[in-house]
Amino acid sequence: MKKFMFFKRSAVVFISSVIIFPQIVLASDVHGDKELQNYKNSTPIIYQLNSTSIYDENLEISSADVDEEERYVTRGAFILMLYKLEGSPDADTDNFNFDDVDINSNCGEAICWANEKGIASGYNDKLFGTDDNITKEQLFCMLYRYTLFKGIDAPIEGNAIHEFNDENSVSDYAVNSIRWAIGTGLIKMEESEGCINPKDYVIHTEAVNIIEKYCNLFSN
Repeated sequence: MKKFMFFKRSAVVFISSVIIFPQIVLASDVHGDKELQNYKNSTPIIYQLNSTSIYDENLEISSADVDEEERYVTRGAFILMLYKLEGSPDADTDNFNFDDVDINSNCGEAICWANEKGIASGYNDKLFGTDDNITKEQLFCMLYRYTLFKGIDAPIEGNAIHEFNDENSVSDYAVNSIRWAIGTGLIKMEESEGCINPKDYVIHTEAVNIIEKYCNLFSN
């Protein structure tokens, strides 16, 4: 299995077959102003994902009464997270056909990139569902496909999914992605009270925590 190597870089680069990502510091390990500044400096990507700047100013928040960190993440916003993690590469926008995506919006080029690379698809050829809240099974499908796009081994092994009380509620298209997430430890029985909750919406802090775990999972 290929492993990530983490250095203090602000962009994703490739050296030979080694995949290099920014060094990741868990937000839970940050205490005080000095450590917060170090967190910003050493972990620019995750700090950026934690900021509200990843959201298009025109995207609606699920509830105006909830804290920023507790609001639901849309499909477009999560793709934007992966896009920023990848270093915001250029995307071919010439053959982009989703009617509900403004290519000039904050997440427009990100969705174009994800669709082009096979990381995310729409509900059909014309509808992506940009502003729809992302579900857990959708998120892990996108993250699994992103892993394949990176050329990282992503084996689907074991039958641990059967230990969860609601395994039958996972959509057919998401079963392998959920099995992969369980196998890598991104989904843990003890952290979820024995349930996958695949149709639950994902809040902002949860999405960022999953990406933190994802990046740290293969660190040396």
